[in-house]
Amino acid sequence: MLGFEVYIFPKSHYIADPKVWEREERWKHLLAAWSTGLGGLKWIDDLVKKGEAIDLNIGGEVLLCLYGTKLSTIKHVLKGNIPKPDDPPVIGEDYTLPSGFIGDVEIHESRIAECSEDEEIIIEAWDQS
Repeated sequence: MLGFEVYIFPKSHYIADPKVWEREERWKHLLAAWSTGLGGLKWIDDLVKKGEAIDLNIGGEVLLCLYGTKLSTIKHVLKGNIPKPDDPPVIGEDYTLPSGFIGDVEIHESRIAECSEDEEIIIEAWDQS
């Protein structure tokens, strides 16, 4: 699939060690997740340009993009207002994604409610190409 899988975690519970990324304790702190098309990270890149988020990619892993911000900055996104990408439809070998694709949305409202407005957030975006 051409696009990204986006995962949002509170920084205080973020597990950065790739050896434990698949363990259950990682997922019990997940605030939100979704799939998106090729332009699905533009909203995050726009936050970085405005100084409201930080691009944490320091070279290295090309399939994983990491960003940091505050909960208050992306609270609207976590309330289900995920920005639709302005991208063309994608036709792959065995799949098709419509323009503006957002799918497999998972939002954990009770976990989000437990966070303070100033909570530092990690946004993890995995390239699916």
